[in-house]
Amino acid sequence: MNYLRLIKGNILDLFFNYYMYVDTQEPESPAIFAKHNIKVKFKGVYIKENEKYILVAVRISKRKDIPFFESMAALANTMLIKGHTDYMEESERLINYLKELDRGI
Repeated sequence: MNYLRLIKGNILDLFFNYYMYVDTQEPESPAIFAKHNIKVKFKGVYIKENEKYILVAVRISKRKDIPFFESMAALANTMLIKGHTDYMEESERLINYLKELDRGI
């Protein structure tokens, strides 16, 4: 999996979902979001020195969840096509790291 749903505790949760996903230093996702007609509010980019991939936090309308999931699959396919053969493995490593942080491990 190349994304993680973030839980926020405020009134906006009624209308929006927050996600963090893995992208390259030169992001591929904006073009994919445009193709899937998803309006995305970028909330932050997290870059670790000497990492090939970045973590991107976004907010999207709950009505766009399914297109978002489809765009994440398209992003994974794009990465493979562009030669990032380690993308899914690295994505899982980064997402698992975030889950461990959330659990306080």
